[in-house]
Amino acid sequence: MAEPVCIKVYDSVALAELSKNLLESYGIKAFVVGGSYSSSYPSLAVSSGVELFVSEKDKKEALNIIQ
Repeated sequence: MAEPVCIKVYDSVALAELSKNLLESYGIKAFVVGGSYSSSYPSLAVSSGVELFVSEKDKKEALNIIQ
């Protein structure tokens, strides 16, 4: 994967994973970072957010898909 860039920050892991799966159905590799403390510390997960990353070369197409 080329240099990864964050294209969106979500309040929940579930929403971030849905977008990740959608992008991957279009052939765009994506990954989610964050939300690991969501069950034990919900306030931390919301304040830090769950980030969705794609490669720089896929950024424009990915943003068009998830908008």
